[in-house]
Amino acid sequence: MHGKLQSHLFTHVDTGSIVANNVEGIVEIAKKHGVISVVDSVCGVGGMEFLFDDWGIDIALTGSQKAVATPPGLSMIVVSKRALEMMNNRRTPIRSFYMDLTRWTKYMVDPSIYVATPAVNLTLALREALLEIKEEGLEKR
Repeated sequence: MHGKLQSHLFTHVDTGSIVANNVEGIVEIAKKHGVISVVDSVCGVGGMEFLFDDWGIDIALTGSQKAVATPPGLSMIVVSKRALEMMNNRRTPIRSFYMDLTRWTKYMVDPSIYVATPAVNLTLALREALLEIKEEGLEKR
């Protein structure tokens, strides 16, 4: 890709208006134009279908609150190989330390080298919430 790395950020579901975007269709258009799709699915993940790999999403963001029904405080992100390759092949480095996802890759590959204390109570609550979602099923939610 020549020039600047472009991305398109959009929301999966808006709770205020209860509108759900056609994520699969938007991602398809983004791919046609060489744009990375970034989906905010804080209100969608855990409450409705969200097929990261099948839909070809590049980056998805969600949180522990809302549809997942865990206390707030955890942020979750999924990054496709395509998006990571595009970030790694940029001509200019990403200026923000925290927003440079390439810096975090080594910790995701080997979490034992990360030196911060995780929110263990929230992580355990997330595990229980995910088990409940699996048991209940998205249709019932």
